[in-house]
Amino acid sequence: KWFVHTEFRYGAPQSVQAFFYKQEIRIDSSQSLIRSVYQLKKTYYHQIPLSFNYYVLPGLSLGTGVIYNRFGGAVANQDVYRGNNGAVDTLISSGIVSDPDKSRFVKNHFQWSGEAQYQWKRISVGARYSRDINPYIKFTDIITGESVEKKSETFNIYIRFDLWRSIIFKR
Repeated sequence: KWFVHTEFRYGAPQSVQAFFYKQEIRIDSSQSLIRSVYQLKKTYYHQIPLSFNYYVLPGLSLGTGVIYNRFGGAVANQDVYRGNNGAVDTLISSGIVSDPDKSRFVKNHFQWSGEAQYQWKRISVGARYSRDINPYIKFTDIITGESVEKKSETFNIYIRFDLWRSIIFKR
């Protein structure tokens, strides 16, 4: 027996393996070189997953689907260095920031997903694996100068409670 499942996630956090994706260089009033380096820590998306599932046993279903992602924001570690005429850079500040420059992030992207869940009455326990179809960020590597695109993959374990069920698709 088949069923379709969809949901909406507002501002769903996505952990990423940290990497340097941005560098800003400026000269301050004392002619010192100020370099800000950003390391991505986490992204946030509004998501709409849509999956098609099949009951292989009573209560146990397997499914596959797609997840639409709309970029919401990013959190990065910002390290600010000061350098003078080729001298070793000195770290002057370090902290977690919300990156206001969203131009490097892909605004809309899709993921494919596979899931398994066990349902008892209105409670479900399951697991979902998802992987990007297209990249979520495009940037120039700050060390090599090469163009880089990153894709993510996630594994989620969840517990759900069904608030509403359609009569049309009743199992």
